[in-house]
Amino acid sequence: MGGVLAGAFLGCMQIGTDTGGGTSGGAGAATAATAAGGGDGGPSGKNCVQDSQGQLVLCEQIDTCPGVTVDQGAFPNCGFRLHASSALDLECVCDAVLCPIGVPTNCSAAQGLLDQQSSVTVCEQQDEGRCLPL
Repeated sequence: MGGVLAGAFLGCMQIGTDTGGGTSGGAGAATAATAAGGGDGGPSGKNCVQDSQGQLVLCEQIDTCPGVTVDQGAFPNCGFRLHASSALDLECVCDAVLCPIGVPTNCSAAQGLLDQQSSVTVCEQQDEGRCLPL
């Protein structure tokens, strides 16, 4: 149910909420129901999407915090970012930038960040220069 990402990702990735193969906004997007951390010891996730260049993977859930889900209704185009670090990292794709929801220290803190914010407030960080270009 996630929306199509804009900017560099337009038509390239979309996070799905189904338990099947996920959803894809267009050709070239690698989408899977599960994704490994790339063999780097990082977390694995469910309902993950990867951008067409393979630089960014966002997941609705990760095995590190099985009880925490990034609700695509409240947080479209957002999720746990999979990368080499095993740190919890919540991000949103806002237009052509990546904005942090936060880097919680534990699963309870991750749920707290999701409960206290929305994708709108996260994406407002663009105006403050706190987001990274994609």
